[in-house]
Amino acid sequence: VAIIIIMVPLVMYSIFNLNYKVLRASEDTGKAYLSNDIAFSLSHYRAALNENLITSENLTLNFAEFLMGLTSTENIEKIKNDSILRADVLNAFLEAKDSLDNEIKKKPNDAVFYLKLGQLYNSQYLIDDDISHLQGAISQLEKARELSSERIQIYLILGETYVLAGESEKAVEVLEQAVALEPAFKATYYYLGRALLTNGELLKAYDSIVNKAFIERKYVPEESMIAFVLAEELGVAGEYGKMITVYEYLVKFKPTDARVRSALAIAYVLADRYEDAIFAAQKATELDPSFAQEAAAVIQAIQDGRIDELKASAF
Repeated sequence: VAIIIIMVPLVMYSIFNLNYKVLRASEDTGKAYLSNDIAFSLSHYRAALNENLITSENLTLNFAEFLMGLTSTENIEKIKNDSILRADVLNAFLEAKDSLDNEIKKKPNDAVFYLKLGQLYNSQYLIDDDISHLQGAISQLEKARELSSERIQIYLILGETYVLAGESEKAVEVLEQAVALEPAFKATYYYLGRALLTNGELLKAYDSIVNKAFIERKYVPEESMIAFVLAEELGVAGEYGKMITVYEYLVKFKPTDARVRSALAIAYVLADRYEDAIFAAQKATELDPSFAQEAAAVIQAIQDGRIDELKASAF
């Protein structure tokens, strides 16, 4: 009876202590998530992790996601321009990696932790430009792929990492495997096109991005930089018709983007479609008056017959 009497308070204390830690950790995680102050968020994520809860894997994954979210252009500029914040963020990456390593020790066959660790390495590269992080990312992502070979996300991230690391042939290989794994998945063709483009396979890149992604699968990319680069490379190669096709699809995707209309105007000039060029230049000005001077110069050059001069200035 005495043992029971002693044990009850101990059990009650343990339950209370755990509940208190859960509440504290939840509060810290909530504050970290809601704040726009990077340093403030880091301090509260650390506080939550220090509670050492049984559900630490959720906190670890949340912390990793937060750090990956710091790689927007605005955040990267803020971090790089503040030496104290930069040091704090880079330390946080090391802490998050350690936390993920601990979770991997508990669950060595869970691909999610290797995937997140690989993404962390990629994100750190974007902040400190240390290319060695890309090899770290590749190592972890390859492990994730071994454990979960049917997960298309791993292939896409791994392929992009190989592109960043300058291993475009390997990127093409991985992304072609992704296409074979899930032929209906639209985004794969877009990113395969990027890998082909960096590997010097321009027409195959066009086929993958325009024919396979845009035309056959009605894919609308979230970002258009890859398509812009493709269009420019097609122009350099003298493939003006294909260059125009890329820009015309970008107009469909981004009908209010004056930059696309302006680029399309030059593409039309290169293809000797001068009326279309004038219309595109005028449309660029309508969408964004800051393009007025550039558009006026294009239109005036066409009207003056200075076509060769205009074409020479295209690249």
